[in-house]
Amino acid sequence: LVTHDNQNPLNSFFTNFFSLFISGAGKPQERMFQRDEDISTFFCVWQKPYSKNQNKFTNSYRGFPTISDFIDVYTKLPEEDKRFYELIKGRCVEYYDIEFESGEYCDEGEIISDFIYLRSEWIRKENIDMKIVPKVGLIVLNSSDEKKLSLHIIVRDTQMCFEDVKQAKILMKNFDDFIKNRSDRFRIDMSVYNSNSLMRVVGSHKGGQTRVFKPNAWSRNRDYKDYFVSYVPTDYKVIEVDVPLKTPHKIDDVVDQFEDDSEVGSLIDMIISLVK
Repeated sequence: LVTHDNQNPLNSFFTNFFSLFISGAGKPQERMFQRDEDISTFFCVWQKPYSKNQNKFTNSYRGFPTISDFIDVYTKLPEEDKRFYELIKGRCVEYYDIEFESGEYCDEGEIISDFIYLRSEWIRKENIDMKIVPKVGLIVLNSSDEKKLSLHIIVRDTQMCFEDVKQAKILMKNFDDFIKNRSDRFRIDMSVYNSNSLMRVVGSHKGGQTRVFKPNAWSRNRDYKDYFVSYVPTDYKVIEVDVPLKTPHKIDDVVDQFEDDSEVGSLIDMIISLVK
């Protein structure tokens, strides 16, 4: 954490801001939700330094009443302290973390062109409940350097969203499988669709690194809220996703795994004792 001049009124402002993040032992994310979930609509993670040299970091958690409340403070923070991730809980727009697979460096434009073509073909051939968008309809955040291409892509101009990350994951897995059969240049990072997934905030860097996500040329003049995956206006249409049903185990199939009736009886007695 950057220290500030004690005479500067911003000192106490920043201190109070960071003091409400929960970290440490005892499931800090769970404790944060217990405290903030009923009064917050936006959640985030800050990589908090904990070593003497401030070169080691641990996740800390906090909720905010609205995304605007977070942005109002975040945009005033020193660049050194911007190690934030959006915690995606609830509805979200269509988003991607693109992994670059080629052994040679490839520029952003080539990857974006491939992405638009493959996404359009996927929507048409799989009859997906999404809209095809042109290049300028994508919000592209780039944290690449001369060695690595790293892109976040947000599809917002369709005014569509997913009910939650689990439903997003179903379609994104389908899209990733579609890509595998047609391109070997990039992949979708599926880890960003897990429960309570994290996406690095625009302008932030990882602890111990300097690369930050910045809007590309046509994405720079957006409303700042548009850079956040969990910012979903109430008039957005929810994308229809066919959620696969889990096949329940038949009780006969379970019973057949036991050698005789005495084992079944023992299992039933154990279940009854646990319920009591």
